[in-house]
Formats: sequence, C-alpha cells, structure tokens
Amino acid sequence: MNLTLFSSALRNGDEILKRYTCQGVDVSPPVEWYGMLTNT
Repeated sequence: MNLTLFSSALRNGDEILKRYTCQGVDVSPPVEWYGMLTNT
C-alpha cells in the first residue's frame, strides 16, 4: 500500500510558506490524500 499526500501549496524541497506556520497566518495548506484503504 502506498499513501500519497499532495498539496498544491507545497513543492518538494521548498520551505513551507510563512502563511502556513505559526509565524504567519497559521492556516493549513490545501491537501489531498491518495492510497488510503477503504473505511480508513
């Protein structure tokens, strides 16, 4: 089983934008999950 987490707000190797931290607006980035088992 492979669990994949995707966010259009984050890029591999980049730093997390300040708006998504407690030093910024402290909001969660948009995320999508793939590969979860049914009824998880």
